[in-house]
Amino acid sequence: MYLQVKYLIITHGHWDHFLGLNEFEATIIVNKRTNQILNDWQSYSFDDRSLQNYVDSSKMSGKCMEIIKTEIPMRDSFKLKPADIIFEDSLTIDLGNKICIIETIIGTHSEDSTIIYVPDDKVLFLGDSAYGTTTDSLFHYKQSLLMPMIKDIQKYDAHFFILGHESMCDLEEMNLYWKELISSSDATDSTSLEIAMKCFESKNNRIPNSNEQFFIKAFVNDQILKSRA
Repeated sequence: MYLQVKYLIITHGHWDHFLGLNEFEATIIVNKRTNQILNDWQSYSFDDRSLQNYVDSSKMSGKCMEIIKTEIPMRDSFKLKPADIIFEDSLTIDLGNKICIIETIIGTHSEDSTIIYVPDDKVLFLGDSAYGTTTDSLFHYKQSLLMPMIKDIQKYDAHFFILGHESMCDLEEMNLYWKELISSSDATDSTSLEIAMKCFESKNNRIPNSNEQFFIKAFVNDQILKSRA
């Protein structure tokens, strides 16, 4: 049986999470920061010359341009539709048999992240909030935002977590993810990967596992980006 989507919540203002919203006949919900990004994209034209100009001026990536050309038909007339509900910090929706709590947090992936909590099911939808991001070709986790983000997420009594690009995680898996991120962050306060690795070994009396090595490299990249600012 086909069930019509009533509400569509955009978790953050990255093109791969909102360019398909025109396909839904649903009430579009975004936070205020995400809406500012959507407003910019609503002024865009999607013909070949305009897309190339956006790439040349770093308003979009080359990958984004190629996917738009492949996936969006009738690009000359395409216009991203606006959001229907714009909220500031949080919003509660009553679906009749479920309550959904929608909240804006500042995540390590983007500063306009939206998460959704379903109390009855103890499920927390995290979108991409807990991931890293890429700046100037360097993948990094925003180290200064890590602990405030974890605090915002852990205040919910959640047993199951759904991230944007993963299968569902339970509480044990999510706590391990936080533990590895935190221990990797605690070991990294310089732009040297070698120093960070040695610091981790000294603090933890072991070498970092593959996840932690990945995180340490990302936090080193964050230190590099800070040093350039």
